[in-house]
Amino acid sequence: MKKLTKYELDQLTKILEKFEWQECCNTGMKSINGGYAEAKMYDYDEDKVDIELEWGEQDMGGGSSVNHKENYTLPRNTIRSSKLTLEEKVLEVK
Repeated sequence: MKKLTKYELDQLTKILEKFEWQECCNTGMKSINGGYAEAKMYDYDEDKVDIELEWGEQDMGGGSSVNHKENYTLPRNTIRSSKLTLEEKVLEVK
C-alpha cells in the first residue's frame, strides 16, 4: 500500500478540519453547548481515504450524551489536486 505523502497528510488535515466545521454548522452542533464534530481517517489505499465522522452533544454533567457516527470516502486524487480549493475538496467527501 502506498503511504500518504507529507503533502497529502497536510492537505488531509486541512480538509478534515474544514469538514468538521461544516458538519458542526450543518447539524446545529455549533450552537449547542457541548456540541462537537470530529473527523478521523481510519483507513486508506491507493485510491481513497476512509473517514469516520463522529458528531453530537457531549454530556455536560448529569445528562446523557448523544453521538452519531458516519463513514465517508475521499478520493486520493482529490487530496493531491492543486486545482481544487479547500472548499471544493471538502465537497468531494462522500
